[in-house]
Amino acid sequence: MKKLIVLLNLLFCLSLSATEYIGTLQMASGYTLKNVRVCLDEQGNLTLYHVKFARMMPMRVDVVLPTVA
Repeated sequence: MKKLIVLLNLLFCLSLSATEYIGTLQMASGYTLKNVRVCLDEQGNLTLYHVKFARMMPMRVDVVLPTVA
């Protein structure tokens, strides 16, 4: 969870110059997902595309965090 917060803060700082980030998402449990696509739109909505949060999670989802910025 701490890694996700750091990622969100980084994206907030990058929002001035970029709207899309592709990188690694690492969960506190040790699960790592590479090539995660994250977009920040003009309204401040942060979207994580095609992610899962555990190795045994049966499907990937798109997650929208409204008004992050």
